[in-house]
Amino acid sequence: MSMILKWKSGGLRVVAGLMVAVIVSGLCAAQTSETDGIPTKDGVIQMTIPKGWSRVGGPGLAFFLRNGMDSNTANAWIYISSAPIGPNEEYRNFNSYVDYDVTTFRDKYKAGTVQKEQPLYLAKAKTRARVYTFESGERSNAHERIIYIEEPHRVLILVLSARNFEAFDSSMQSFLDFATSYRGPTTEKKP
Repeated sequence: MSMILKWKSGGLRVVAGLMVAVIVSGLCAAQTSETDGIPTKDGVIQMTIPKGWSRVGGPGLAFFLRNGMDSNTANAWIYISSAPIGPNEEYRNFNSYVDYDVTTFRDKYKAGTVQKEQPLYLAKAKTRARVYTFESGERSNAHERIIYIEEPHRVLILVLSARNFEAFDSSMQSFLDFATSYRGPTTEKKP
């Protein structure tokens, strides 16, 4: 009987030790993903991928789908894009780019609608982003919420695109969590 108690108490120590190791490594992993950001060809974007979503191949600087979804059949997706701004660029400043984007949409989708939303405060970066909702009336990208963030020398563009309103609505909180995780300008890639 004493051998069984010794093994049980020893086994409990091993199990408790393993549980502590798993918890600590999980905390470290969460901390690492929070501080690492999202690597792109232009550098690291200081944001966190929303829970329940994964980065997959696709357009823009980074493209995300809900876990387990396929890019051919997904009803909603999130992606990051950017546009350079400055005196030697096609768009001189943030406003000229956003105006261009809205005008281009209206020209392309005559039956579409554009709604300017309330600015989104990005507390971690201490800045406000401009927000628009676009509805094309078409099946492939029927609903889009676009968040424009002004960075030095470029506009960072966050897009939630959905084929239908249900997918758009059910993805909105993840998209807003993603946007509000923005922690400041992209860190440049080192040559």
